Amino acid sequence: MRPVLYEIKRSFTSKFVILMLVAIIGLSALLSYESSASLTVSNVSSSTKVAAGYFLQGGELHVVTYAYSPTGSALSGVDVSVSYNSQSESGFSDAQGFANFTFVYQKSFRLQIVNYNYSYSSYGMMLGGASAFSVSPEISFSGFDVYQFLRSPANSSDLGFLLFYVGTNGSLSPPMKVYVAKISKNSFPLNNTMVKDNATYIYSVSSFVAYPIFPKLTQKNYNKTFAAAFEIGNSSFTLNSPMFLGRLSTYQPITQSEIQSIVLREIGSILNIFIPLLAIFAGYLTYGRDKTSGVLESVLKRPVTKGELITSRFFANSVSLVFAVTVSVAISDILIHYYLHSYLTSYFTLYFIWTYVVEGVAFLGLSYLITHLVKSPGALLGSSITIFLVMSLFWSIISFTIMLAVGMVPGNPSYATLSIVFDILSPSGFQNLVAFYFTHSLGLFGTTVNPSTYWVTGSTLIIIGALWMAVPLFIAVYRAIRYD
Repeated sequence: MRPVLYEIKRSFTSKFVILMLVAIIGLSALLSYESSASLTVSNVSSSTKVAAGYFLQGGELHVVTYAYSPTGSALSGVDVSVSYNSQSESGFSDAQGFANFTFVYQKSFRLQIVNYNYSYSSYGMMLGGASAFSVSPEISFSGFDVYQFLRSPANSSDLGFLLFYVGTNGSLSPPMKVYVAKISKNSFPLNNTMVKDNATYIYSVSSFVAYPIFPKLTQKNYNKTFAAAFEIGNSSFTLNSPMFLGRLSTYQPITQSEIQSIVLREIGSILNIFIPLLAIFAGYLTYGRDKTSGVLESVLKRPVTKGELITSRFFANSVSLVFAVTVSVAISDILIHYYLHSYLTSYFTLYFIWTYVVEGVAFLGLSYLITHLVKSPGALLGSSITIFLVMSLFWSIISFTIMLAVGMVPGNPSYATLSIVFDILSPSGFQNLVAFYFTHSLGLFGTTVNPSTYWVTGSTLIIIGALWMAVPLFIAVYRAIRYD
């Protein structure tokens, strides 16, 4: 037992193995993050917006504007222009997002329109927008308004809304309660009592001009429709009617098949390159180089047999491969759950780990086998690199080129059969078989086929994988004991 533990420690302290473990786990986590996070991106406009209100004071019309980002945070430097009758002013939003404008109020008109437009620079381009609001002499301030479709800074698939208030003489808002309730198609016409009595979220706010609210949705509320009722002050005065908010999330629950496709495509692409690379060179550095350079002979003078030495080092290298695959999948699964709210199924996870353990151990066995077929470290290194290039990096291209040369193209009845044969003939092809089993998509062009029609089942995958893990090692051990 002690030699095995020593070899495991030796394998894990190898600089090459450490570097590869960091690369495999790090890149897998990065791709999981990139793939998962990108699916949660909101389809809400990401442009700058401007809210506006007014108050009348001493014969003057005061316009208050607030420039905000898609998440509701204040934006400075936004160019805002306001026109009222024949008067116009322009300015830039300050650090708190506000820009204030003052006009001589003209009472000769009952209902008057204030127009405003704004512009800002984004990635070297000038963008902007425009809007308007009305002013009535009977109403000395605009009061309360709601701007929809903010994007949550915590999770961009969740949406919120902005409360905007301009009071008398520019005062801040009084105390206010905001009731947010999930509604159904049978809830119309909406009324305040209905929303308040069924409120899922209740907020108490006060003393604001601009205030963003992001209801923290649970999974059962994704893509549901909501409305809000607003109660101002301590007198339970309720604003006229509820505000229809619509959906508060753009998140679409993702299916297991979609998650599995992401993992097979993204994480699999990394493991399919780096696991064979780790196996080939770990085998070379911890066993093959010692064997072909004669260093192994000094080890064999100790009380250890050739069979014990090759199997203990092989087992130690295998442990590092299993560690790399398992940790990569575990971290990827955590990131996927964080962003997509769903874990991989145990069934898929076990097969996915099995896939790359098979590939790694098979290439490790091939590395050990080549060690007993060549006589020098240089020949071993060249042979190992060739095996990696042919049977891992370029195997799909080589097999597809051969199939084209013999007239096999997607749609040809024999294409699927020959494609599966090529996948069986290389450890790197094993991941294609597993992907075919879960996605029913075969080959470079994704031909849809039933896997069981070609005997690709869970049982045959276990048998093929076990053979690839056992046969190269068995031949290597046999040659080590019998001929070396």
